[in-house]
Amino acid sequence: MRIMRTDRVTLGILVSTLVLSAGIAQADVINERFAFRATVSDQFVYDEIEDDKINTGINESFQEFGGLEISPFSRSGWGGGRDDFLIPNETYAVAGNASFSDAGEFSARLSTDTNAGTVFDFPSSPSASAILSFNITRPMPFELFVNDYYFDNDVGAGQITLRQINGGTLFEAQFDTTSGLVLAGTLGVGEYRLIASSFGTASSDVSISIVPAPGALALLGFAGFAGRRRR
Repeated sequence: MRIMRTDRVTLGILVSTLVLSAGIAQADVINERFAFRATVSDQFVYDEIEDDKINTGINESFQEFGGLEISPFSRSGWGGGRDDFLIPNETYAVAGNASFSDAGEFSARLSTDTNAGTVFDFPSSPSASAILSFNITRPMPFELFVNDYYFDNDVGAGQITLRQINGGTLFEAQFDTTSGLVLAGTLGVGEYRLIASSFGTASSDVSISIVPAPGALALLGFAGFAGRRRR
């Protein structure tokens, strides 16, 4: 009976430590919130038969907010229209996802894409943005990747930004940049915002990876030790 009681106590410590360590690992990154916005507007086109400009009367705008419960998120839309010249539509696409791994690593990816279906001298101006806000409760290592980034010099602009609120901009790309790892280091305690946006004909696609604090991993190791010690 004593052996059974010891087994139960040891098992209880093991389970409690595992739960506690997992909670601490994920608690290092908290208050994850998404914001997605996009707009396409009315577009004037030239009608060959009527020899006049006509308004297609098509437009769409939306914004959506939420935490990880809306991840993965994706939405696309179009505006403008077509006449006898088959003028291209203006379009947008917005996407985002974020998650915690079993080891507590937090990763997120945001992307936007817009196409400005320019019509002669009547350019359209679709816009899109994807924003992730989160808090760090203790210093944590991170890596920031640019997966894709493009803009048309004539009718587009894109931007990727990682900013610490009340702490300044850590990274910002407003011009053509090489894909891959663009920034690595340690995020200090504070509130952060990762933003991907595009206007006109452009695209922005960025990822961030934040690893658990060493203390959380140490607890996971202690849990394994507690399970072996009984033997």
